[in-house]
Amino acid sequence: MSIARYISKLGALLNSNGQVLAGGLASGAARANFGAGAVLQVQQSTFNGTTNTSSATLVDSGLSVTITPSSATSKILVKFSIPVSGGSNNSVSGRVVLLRDATTIFDIPSMFIVSVQYPTVVGMVVAEEILDVPATTSPITYKVQVSRNGYAGTYAGNLAFGNQGGTSVAACQITAMEIAA
Repeated sequence: MSIARYISKLGALLNSNGQVLAGGLASGAARANFGAGAVLQVQQSTFNGTTNTSSATLVDSGLSVTITPSSATSKILVKFSIPVSGGSNNSVSGRVVLLRDATTIFDIPSMFIVSVQYPTVVGMVVAEEILDVPATTSPITYKVQVSRNGYAGTYAGNLAFGNQGGTSVAACQITAMEIAA
C-alpha cells in the first residue's frame, strides 16, 4: 500500500480533533486480539479556569471527562492533576474527591496546603491515578470536586494563580483510558 493511500485511510478514521472515530476502532474478534491491558480508547479534558470555594461543601472543580466503555469487563484508568492553593499567603485544609457519575471512587479527606506569594501564589499539584472497574457500557462521567475543610483562606482549583494577579502555570487535566480486561 502506498504512503498516500495509507494516510488517506488513516485520515478517514479520525475526526477534526485527531481522535479516532468509533467506526475506526476494532470490534469483536479483532478487538479481542488486542489482549488484556491494551488501551482501547482515551478521552481527555482540560480546564483552564479557576474554581474558588470557602465552603466545606464539595463543589465541582470544572474538571470532568466522559467515556463510554466498549465492554462491561473493561477497566478505566482515570488520571487527573489539579493545582491547588489557599490563596495569597494563606494556609488551608482542603479535600479532593473523584466521582464516577454520583459515586465517590477516590477521596483525599484532608490535606494541608501552605500558600506563599513570591511573586505569584504557590501551592501544590494533586496528581492521582485510579483504576476503576465500572462494569457498564453506558457513558460514564468522571469529575473532580473540591472543598475547604479548615483554616483560613479559600481552596482553589487550578491554583489561585488566575485570581491572584499571577500567571497560571498549570491547567487542570483529567484523562480516562479504557483498558481491555
